[in-house]
Amino acid sequence: IKTMRPTTNIVDPTTGEIVRKDVEKTAPDQVMVSGESERGMPVNIYLHGGMSPGAARWLVIGDAGEIDISGIMALPWLNLPVPWTVKVHNAQGTTEELVKDEEAHGQPAVRRLWDAFFEGKSGPSFEDGITTHSLVDAVWRSHREGRTIEL
Repeated sequence: IKTMRPTTNIVDPTTGEIVRKDVEKTAPDQVMVSGESERGMPVNIYLHGGMSPGAARWLVIGDAGEIDISGIMALPWLNLPVPWTVKVHNAQGTTEELVKDEEAHGQPAVRRLWDAFFEGKSGPSFEDGITTHSLVDAVWRSHREGRTIEL
């Protein structure tokens, strides 16, 4: 975990105008996690702040090919109404799709979860939340203690 840009601008999401300049940040803008899944697969996660073509990239490599999901902002597929690209590389070739979340405001992922809940579909459980928080805690502990944390 590291902070490379100690300040940021506060931007009005509706107008794009800078409301406050050079505000001191309270969160890191670089998170790097490396590990191994329960099945022994290598896992590498690198998140960084800012807007760039590579700010968000999720690459899943498997026996049958690769799935490459990318966007201009960190984790666009969760809570930001910005487009992202999904590329699938396999023996049949490469396909690419631009995915747009047409919702203009709010948090699309949260809205989708509530929609699923009201439709009677299952969603993340309390145990899923505990697992996620355990992972985030392990990342922070690894940073503070300078050592690998086993989960």
